[in-house]
Amino acid sequence: MQALALPVTPADGRDYQLYRHANGLHCLLIADPAASRATAVALVDVGSHDEPDAYPGLAHLLEHLLFMGSAGYPQAGSFPERVSRWDGRFNASTAPERTRLHFSVSPEGLDECLAHLLDMLAQPLFSPALVASERQVIDAEFRTRLADPDIHRQAVLGLCFDPRHPGGRFSAGNAESLAAEPQRLANELHDFHRRYYRAGAMTLVVHAPASLEHLSRLVEQLGRSLSAGEREPRQRPQPMLRSPAQLIDWSGPGGSSSWTLLWSLANLPAESAAANWLLAWLNSAAPAAALGWLRRQGVVLNWQARIEPGVSGPALLVIELEPLSPALDVATLLSAWQQWLAALAATGPEGWPCEQRQDWADQAFSRGPQGEPLIWCAQLAERLLRQGAEQLLKSEDWQRPEPQLWQVLLTALQDAPHVLRCNAGQITPEQCRWTATSYACQPLRRTPPPITGIALAPDDWPAWGRRSRAEQGAAQTTMPPGVRRLGNEPVGTWQRTRLAWCWPAEQADFNSLSGLVRLWQLQCEVLAEQASLRAVQLDWQALEGRIELTLSGPREVLPELLGELLASLNPPSETELTVLWRLQQHDHRQRVQALPAYRLLQRLQDGPDQLLNAPVLTLADWRRLCAQAQLLWLHPQDWSGESDGVIAGHLSERFPAVAAPFSWDWSLPFMQSGPVPCAHPDRALVVWLPAPTAGSLMHIGWRLLEHWLAPAFFDQLRTRQQLGYWVVARYHPLSGWPGILLLVQSPNQPLTLIDEAAIACLEQQHQYLRELPFEQVRQAAARLAASIQTRRQTADGAFDAAWQAALYPLQSSLDEQLLTLRTLSERDWQHLLHSFFIQARRIRLVSAQPG
Repeated sequence: MQALALPVTPADGRDYQLYRHANGLHCLLIADPAASRATAVALVDVGSHDEPDAYPGLAHLLEHLLFMGSAGYPQAGSFPERVSRWDGRFNASTAPERTRLHFSVSPEGLDECLAHLLDMLAQPLFSPALVASERQVIDAEFRTRLADPDIHRQAVLGLCFDPRHPGGRFSAGNAESLAAEPQRLANELHDFHRRYYRAGAMTLVVHAPASLEHLSRLVEQLGRSLSAGEREPRQRPQPMLRSPAQLIDWSGPGGSSSWTLLWSLANLPAESAAANWLLAWLNSAAPAAALGWLRRQGVVLNWQARIEPGVSGPALLVIELEPLSPALDVATLLSAWQQWLAALAATGPEGWPCEQRQDWADQAFSRGPQGEPLIWCAQLAERLLRQGAEQLLKSEDWQRPEPQLWQVLLTALQDAPHVLRCNAGQITPEQCRWTATSYACQPLRRTPPPITGIALAPDDWPAWGRRSRAEQGAAQTTMPPGVRRLGNEPVGTWQRTRLAWCWPAEQADFNSLSGLVRLWQLQCEVLAEQASLRAVQLDWQALEGRIELTLSGPREVLPELLGELLASLNPPSETELTVLWRLQQHDHRQRVQALPAYRLLQRLQDGPDQLLNAPVLTLADWRRLCAQAQLLWLHPQDWSGESDGVIAGHLSERFPAVAAPFSWDWSLPFMQSGPVPCAHPDRALVVWLPAPTAGSLMHIGWRLLEHWLAPAFFDQLRTRQQLGYWVVARYHPLSGWPGILLLVQSPNQPLTLIDEAAIACLEQQHQYLRELPFEQVRQAAARLAASIQTRRQTADGAFDAAWQAALYPLQSSLDEQLLTLRTLSERDWQHLLHSFFIQARRIRLVSAQPG
């Protein structure tokens, strides 16, 4: 393979090397001694926009068939089993112009999983019988998605595209669009694969704790099976969108009142400085930015803008919003939008803090990608495919936009966008071809923009480098006793800290906690934006009896930032309560309309159903919850000094119960089997099998059982019997208690049949595992122990272990569990099998239609 020069790489302890294989495959290899997992992402420059007109959904069908056998691995469904053997996970997706496959496994499993993945890409079999069965799975997924507003939004969005452009094409696929005979479909799949699945149209990113020498030899050898050469170039008509702009009212499920705005942005690179600044101004909740400004005008509740890069055409600016009032009309929205645009145009880039912003971006780049490797490896694979080696590894561009070009961009945004309104009123009987989405379409007249605008006040700009204006309050010399404080060993300069506000079960139901965490997120919005600029990630979660706040980022930033966040948690204003009420209504609709499997998981996690009425957090609720909260705090051991006193002062001032000794404890709530009302028409079954006890053998044994149960359950119910399109068996602890979760969702199969198949699969596995040679059990236990130990030695693994010990101090430690796993005897194994298959309770939840 030919090594390609990278102009610059992060100074993060990883080794980055880009190669070009002899067949044209570009692969970025990242040797990372600190990684606990091996990750691979393969991206192919093909998607639904490349399909033949006669077969909508063919690209999606091909993605499914990649997992149904290849020349080197002919057994259908064997890839999930292989990934599971190495304690891993995988997925795949088809986009308009991309197909992606990825996996993450224990490092020891990288070689064989990558060999299998590349063989799938190079030599799929396309058996006609499996083509026919996977077509039914595609159809089941499509019918399920008909209850999701997104597929209807996509169908209506297609009406905005020029008829010659594939952006208006139906891409999901169903039994009708793929109705050809299986053999003919198999032939089409072979031809499609031959034309587009070529090495020169692929990128591969591999991140693992292995040397570059090993990774390069591995990819050079395995990549030879891919067909050499480039794919044929795309031809796209111009313009992309119809003219004039359209106003499309459409009817979708779930009662959502969402809107979508759409502009075509010619000659704007999606990762340019102008694009970055535009999105920064659009998405910030600061008073001068679009979201904050339009909220203050009483126009929008939620607002999210993104720029979709044009692979073979102009970029698109897409804004999805939810109005603050369902009575909002188009003229009011566009008038407010144009007033803000005029104010932004008067706020020239000459005074923006570009140097500070670029400096922070450069610092973030030097630290290297952070967070989930699957996410940032996928981003690197996309950038490599779209932009090549020169732009692969670089800081975000925050240079000052050229004023004239910036004004041209803002002028283009004064033009009327295409506007899609969901559930805005009476809809005419026109329907989209495949989804039967009702809509009414009319030309949208352009509203004259304001002649002049008044520059936005600098104090109201987004937080691009300025300090938070939150009051810091008085410091306190000691931490109050109601804050249980624990330290963990710091690893490197990238660290984590977590606070948990804790309540006894009878004092805090899930609705109250979800409302409180929504309020705190709202109050910290602008500060969270500033944190992200300094490479700090914030994560809020409402869980059983507690709210967790996790901060991850550079060591020097976290203590002070945590103090500023706590200083923002103040009594809610009337305006905040109004916005909060709307946000809770939005969240409630989403939860009620969720897929049945999600509803069952909600019931399992949160206890008795709390969705009969929309939640409302009142000022009295806020006072009660703040008065009763005590806290757990896990942080690096070397935290000390002034920031501790500030944090202690804020906690004492806002949460009076911390003055009393910490007394929180959480136990597994009593769970009952039964039906769960679901608005979605699909059928779902969830079975949770908790361990009889929470000792070290049960904890580690349930994880070991997942090794065999996960692939067998998927193979039997998904691959062989086709009983559902979402089939999962996994280790799933609740409140620290070990358990195994079985989940099946289907659009049409009877729940009794699914239940019988699940029971039969458990019985078969019981018999199989009883007869399994114990040496194979010992080998699997050794692999699991190595995987757990490897992760434990990483910063994230050590932190997670320390947090579990803080939450559940009476349960077995990770050291005890590893010792049990390494010394597992045949008697222990037989006891595990009896405990799981004979003794364990089976909490069985099934979906049911309301009424």
